[in-house]
Amino acid sequence: MTLKIRNTLLNLFTILSVICVLASAAALALSLHGGKTTSLAENYRILRVAPFSMAAAISSILILVVFVPLATFSITHFFGKTKSAELVFFVAFLIGLLVESLRLVMISVGLWQTFSDILLIFGRIILFGRVLAILSFFFASLSSANSQQDSFERDFMILATFSAIFAILTPLNTYRITTTGMVTVGFPTLYNAIKATIIALTAALFLRSASTRDEKNFLPLAASFLVLILGYQLLLDSDSFPALALGAAMLFFGSHRYLLAIHRIYIWQ
Repeated sequence: MTLKIRNTLLNLFTILSVICVLASAAALALSLHGGKTTSLAENYRILRVAPFSMAAAISSILILVVFVPLATFSITHFFGKTKSAELVFFVAFLIGLLVESLRLVMISVGLWQTFSDILLIFGRIILFGRVLAILSFFFASLSSANSQQDSFERDFMILATFSAIFAILTPLNTYRITTTGMVTVGFPTLYNAIKATIIALTAALFLRSASTRDEKNFLPLAASFLVLILGYQLLLDSDSFPALALGAAMLFFGSHRYLLAIHRIYIWQ
């Protein structure tokens, strides 16, 4: 993939993300204006760090999806001439964030109160995005460790295919909805253990690249990855303003430092 084609696709993705944000926000606004939005307060809470707030739960989703066009525009503007597999996989992470907009739709139309096939389909699409988001950095770290910058199109397809298969095969419990409007995943302990393992392996591979490629900027890359991914996880489960504030700060700061580290790695290439 040439830089021109990549940048064109990024511009199209930016436009698509803006449309998704506006459409989901409009659906939510109409629902709130009509008094049709039902509180999620009685649902299952993942984070119990502070009192539940419906506004915080909705705001956390909005921050995730609004972050997508902002980050995509920044990549296009500041990294238009940078050929890096890590950037491509960061866009995969952004795709994972964008599908969270479906939660706004679910909340707006009260879909979470049903046990319909549409609820299950939405849940699987969101799970696909979450698996894609976590694995995108793992694939980026593999690419960095192996210095493979020319096969990321193939790896991107493998990433998307694996994420789709995982989302299809994973059992979902439509009878148990979280306070953030998400269908719960079956075997949550195993699911969380797998996520934690992948995150740890990703950080380890970035650190390994610092040694094998003799590039010190992989050290801040690993650290910023941990900050942004923990911020992302916080925002996914935020239903209170303290968790929302911390998650948003970590996501934006970590992403900024992550992209800055990539820029410094490839600035002379």
